[in-house]
Amino acid sequence: MKLIPSYEILLLLLTLSFFSIQTFAGSCPDGSDPVRSVSDDGTYFVYNCGGQSSSESGSVLVKASDINFPGKFYTTEISACKALVPISFSSNSSINFVKGLAGYDWHADHLANSNSMNVYHQKITEPINMFMAATHNALGNDNQANTKMAINLLIELAKTDTLYDSIGYIEVKKKPGCYAGGDINARCWYHEYEFARNVFSNYLITALWLKDELDNQEFKIVDKYIKKMYKKFLQPVELQKQEQGFYATANGGLSILAFASWTNDKELAAEEIDHRFKEMDRLFYEDGYINNNSFRGYRGQWYHSYGLDIALGYVYIANLWGAEVPDKLQKKLVKAAEVVNLAITDWDKFKSRKHSGENHNAIEDPNNAIKHTHQMAVAIDTLMKIVTGLELQNDPVYLQKRRYQIGKSYGIDELIGFPPDCTLEALTFELQLEEESELKTATPNVATSNSDPTVSKIIEVLQGDKFIVEIAEPHELAGTNINLNLRDVDAPDAVKSCPKQLKFGIKVKDIVAQKLADASSIKLKNYRKTSKAVIADVIIDGKDLGAELIGKGYVSDEYGYWKPYFCSALSATNQADQYLILMKKRQFFGMKGRSFLTLMEARISNLTSLSLICIPILVMLINR
Repeated sequence: MKLIPSYEILLLLLTLSFFSIQTFAGSCPDGSDPVRSVSDDGTYFVYNCGGQSSSESGSVLVKASDINFPGKFYTTEISACKALVPISFSSNSSINFVKGLAGYDWHADHLANSNSMNVYHQKITEPINMFMAATHNALGNDNQANTKMAINLLIELAKTDTLYDSIGYIEVKKKPGCYAGGDINARCWYHEYEFARNVFSNYLITALWLKDELDNQEFKIVDKYIKKMYKKFLQPVELQKQEQGFYATANGGLSILAFASWTNDKELAAEEIDHRFKEMDRLFYEDGYINNNSFRGYRGQWYHSYGLDIALGYVYIANLWGAEVPDKLQKKLVKAAEVVNLAITDWDKFKSRKHSGENHNAIEDPNNAIKHTHQMAVAIDTLMKIVTGLELQNDPVYLQKRRYQIGKSYGIDELIGFPPDCTLEALTFELQLEEESELKTATPNVATSNSDPTVSKIIEVLQGDKFIVEIAEPHELAGTNINLNLRDVDAPDAVKSCPKQLKFGIKVKDIVAQKLADASSIKLKNYRKTSKAVIADVIIDGKDLGAELIGKGYVSDEYGYWKPYFCSALSATNQADQYLILMKKRQFFGMKGRSFLTLMEARISNLTSLSLICIPILVMLINR
């Protein structure tokens, strides 16, 4: 056999290499070989010339000298916040729920249960959400015992290399994209990577909250895990251009910022913000629509609001850290917020906007349509108000679903890793709303006469809206041990309900009991008598008790409001120990008026939430 000279082999290889470059990267200015990466949603592969990031071109917008880390990622200090579900580590069920995440086999779970269309990620996202909320509450309330438990859980998650065995970004590049062959049931490897990355990101942010509480040994354990996870899940996407769309954690950008803060790397933070601003400027169009997100067919509205929520969260962090948002980008964000409202008020007009490019992940089947703001964007209204100055239009379906989502996320916006309703700006909004509410709902004096029934004695306060009284003679209603109910008022249950509703119900009951005890005069107006009770407006010293309680957010004029708001499937089934602690210590959480979040939802129907809550409970009881 005749051997080919080595120089001829070399020439052949060079020739083949040349043709390969021309085939796949002929458009690269320097003729370099493109770097293959996966689209942000994992649906297809993209080729970028020489791995050039958007930060490598154009002027630098952000410098390291601009950056000042606040210490707690989204704030300088963790404060108590009513927007978070009052979950704590005082409950064994809460501790065990978070412990279930330690070493969890997400790879096997995703393989068995998820596809390109649907991702069942609750087994990893809900525990990390609870972990974040309970840790925030522990620090905000200066609860040393719960803070110590948070540290223990942080360590346990690190020692078990939680989620490290999930597929990493480098591995994803070698796998088929989502919807392979147009099959909605196809495996989506990118989703496995994405949710592992997002959960790790939220772990990292929680670690930042606890960083000052760690001793040297604890810090070393957590630091080792963080750096190991970062290398696999985030370092490969540092400053990398994403071909399409804006998705969870700002396509990894917020996660990189959290790592920069953890390692005190201002250079990395500045480079990331500079890069992400340019990426956002590229992906957000002048009219407010978002590349890929807004054009996902019958789910365009859903994904548009999803992308905007994340973008606003990122801009909030960048601005807090000292980066100035470019005017051009700011205008695009304002327009994008207007598009969110357009989709709510005129979906057909929103959908009519055509897109010249191809979206491999557009949902074209109307049977899979979702026509509402994304429920996981739990604080998009707050972020819109802070960043753009715009109010979110009323979206009843979103508000119903958000209420249920908050029960699963415990008030944390898991898309961005922090609770926007706990920012200083949001708390200022809340205070303003409370003041406005007090002014608007100032209860006027109600004229009474001698002919109106007089309550001569309060025998017992059963609930915030139910009492046993004595009515004075002479009157047709006169008598003792009379059941009296407030007219057109529904108070939270203080007798038999889930722990969270009982907690608030007992608080309201005690407030009402004190008002009645301090009253000089108690009259009844607009009364009617049934076989079970007298139903009436109760006038205390000339003030309508029901109207006053509604104005302060203690009761509702919407029957059935409180149970679905307070009682999740989790609280109804495995938080009995919290109730025992509650009854023992009677430590009621403060609530001056409704929170910013509650005020936004006060008039929304609860039928959807109620069904979502009750059905899982019923199934569980049947299976016992």
